[in-house]
Amino acid sequence: MNEQISEAEIADVYKKGGLILSATQIESARKCRRLWWFQKVIKLPVEQRDYFVFGEILHAVIERYLSASSTGRDENDKPVELYPPGWDTGLKLQEAATIQKLVEQGIAQGVLARMPVRKLEHEFWMPLVGGSPPMLITGYIDVLLPTEVHDHKSTKDMKWALTKDKLEQNTQMLIYAKVCVEEAKARGEFLEYVILRHNVFCKTPGKDGTLKVKVVQTKAWVADIERHWRSCQSLAWELVKLKETYSKPEDWPSLPDPTYTMTCNDYGGCPYLTVCAKLETVGEYQQRLTRRNKIVELKEEAMDDSFGAKLARKQAALAAAGGGGGNGAATATATATAPPAADLKAPVGINSPEGPPKPAPVGQVGPVAGAPPWAAPGCGACSGSGFNSSGGPCRICDSTRTKTGEITSAMFVIAAIDGKIIWEPRADRLEMLGKMGWKPGKAEAPVPAAPKAEAPAPKTEASSAPKTEAAPKTEAAPKTEAPAPEAEAEAKKRSRTKKGFTLVIGGVVTKGPDVLLLSDVLHKYGQELAAELKAENYWALDSFKRRDYLAMRADKIAETFGTSLVVATDPGPDMKAFLEALKPFAWAIIERVAS
Repeated sequence: MNEQISEAEIADVYKKGGLILSATQIESARKCRRLWWFQKVIKLPVEQRDYFVFGEILHAVIERYLSASSTGRDENDKPVELYPPGWDTGLKLQEAATIQKLVEQGIAQGVLARMPVRKLEHEFWMPLVGGSPPMLITGYIDVLLPTEVHDHKSTKDMKWALTKDKLEQNTQMLIYAKVCVEEAKARGEFLEYVILRHNVFCKTPGKDGTLKVKVVQTKAWVADIERHWRSCQSLAWELVKLKETYSKPEDWPSLPDPTYTMTCNDYGGCPYLTVCAKLETVGEYQQRLTRRNKIVELKEEAMDDSFGAKLARKQAALAAAGGGGGNGAATATATATAPPAADLKAPVGINSPEGPPKPAPVGQVGPVAGAPPWAAPGCGACSGSGFNSSGGPCRICDSTRTKTGEITSAMFVIAAIDGKIIWEPRADRLEMLGKMGWKPGKAEAPVPAAPKAEAPAPKTEASSAPKTEAAPKTEAAPKTEAPAPEAEAEAKKRSRTKKGFTLVIGGVVTKGPDVLLLSDVLHKYGQELAAELKAENYWALDSFKRRDYLAMRADKIAETFGTSLVVATDPGPDMKAFLEALKPFAWAIIERVAS
């Protein structure tokens, strides 16, 4: 196993038709062969997302801390500088402050500790499959110890942190564990197991307003590490074959569909969804990304991100907010003002500087041009657009369509890209959609923006109306009160508190028309899921996939509860996962507290 490899050796691997893979590539390929092929064979570019910048800078600060000596000194025997000039380039002021607090918290809790015999950002190159064509695997391990591998993870919510069970099956960590095993062999040591550890940093404050840092740790036995390694070798052979067989951009429809449909929506949505949905060709996608990247470059040039200019902007923003300056320390939430970017304006969308679009005013009715098939005309929540203010499917429209047995958003893969929302039918729902009358067509719409409110019509005097001759006297019709304007009625309806289901956890079960047992609900939707995925039963499915799949449908399932009491008594892992997914949608939660 080599820690370094020359450029000539790398070129030789590709010359012989081989592959150089990483843990991330293997994870991507397991979810969707086509995703891997787009990225690594025809090398389609992707747009870097903001959360990658945050994670990379957090990693860099942690590495500077851990690389110092036990007394906190750098290689020049000077106190280590965790936040050197320009360390926070690309971050907002609040994000920089969050990183500083998270690192401080990690040090205080002992999550970040300068352990002896540690290797940081350890680069490795290792043969994955021997013989020809050559196949190598490479990567960087955040912290490698003689019997442990550590990886730093940032997240918006601790619910996304891996559990111990998921950690011991994680592809990336098991590959790192294989490196640890091989390095131990090189030292003449034979390990029974390797400690896998995630140091998790949550960037969103909890309910108590504090930032959370925690460790998730488990053991991986060498037998399991080797079994996983063999599965990676099998996958590598398959990828070599795909690369040999399909090498042109127009070959992409011949590649396999995703292993499971959730892949298309993972981590904010697949960047290539517009190509798979046939909304644009590979060439058009490349042109769009090239154009967009050029706009980003021009904006960055206009901002002049030298440290001096950046610091001056920060100090001006802090002064305007009534705070003091500081050397790169973000101590206020004020946003620094940047010079205009030469009239370049990104499309308004969910992630645009203007923020998410505001909901349309109440009372707008009638079908909306370009609305998706689940949109309900006259919906008071979305004004018939089919989307909520965050760009997601309107739950009211879905609820209406579910009751009438019509098309719902659950039958589509949905993503927001460059100010447009696109939807593509799920492969497993095409037949059903056809029977329901759906036909392929334009599957995109602009992210809904708030329409301008119309000015009220000018009042007219009663005397200004032309007089008409009196009609012959007839029996007076009964007086009826003029109906309230639709917008006013809808506003009243929306102002009432909407009551939903009540979740009872660990309580006494009382049978009745308004009581549902969550175990029955899990059984019902579990059987539907098994039928959909062509499994013998729910329990025959992969444990993590089946829990994740139901969690993704929690909002739709919650809508079917109405105002019922939903009682949960089963303490099993599937029930616990189902409960956690349903909690955000409950109107009230009653939980038994052990005495």
